[in-house]
Amino acid sequence: RVLAATSRNLQGEVRAGRFRDDLYYRIDVITLHLPPLRERAEDIPVLAAAFLAHFSRELKRAKLAFAPRTLEILQGYPWPGNVRQLKNAVERMAVLARGESLTPDLLPPEILNGPSDSGQETLDMPYREALQGFKKRLIARALARVGGNQTRAAEQLGVQRTYLNRLIKELGLQD
Repeated sequence: RVLAATSRNLQGEVRAGRFRDDLYYRIDVITLHLPPLRERAEDIPVLAAAFLAHFSRELKRAKLAFAPRTLEILQGYPWPGNVRQLKNAVERMAVLARGESLTPDLLPPEILNGPSDSGQETLDMPYREALQGFKKRLIARALARVGGNQTRAAEQLGVQRTYLNRLIKELGLQD
């Protein structure tokens, strides 16, 4: 059995002659599409907690926990390095923590200061996909800042709560 993962469209690569078609047909039994972490902000606390549990055991530091503001920052970051970057950030915090609370100052500078590419990744995708990704990140950040309170998030964003609720459903940001 073989499990293979890629961020490339293998059918397109086969058509372009950059991937062997015989190999493609051997491995193409079940295809799973997993959106990038920036489109799944609701998964970040769960993944971060799992990574923290792992590193807590590894470092023999059982009482490590995220400060609430740290989780807000983690959910607001677009994660260009995807899950691997999140894992590395959690490991860094676990190693550097002096106490039991993982505070924002333990985060890598690029996460604290935001991404440096100024949205460059969205320039390489279709308009609708880029717009949807931006909306999803914007709403997820607003919700994270107010602890999930939709009324307060709507106020911060300057939209009606009912419209925000509809966007949350459309973009799959529900709990």
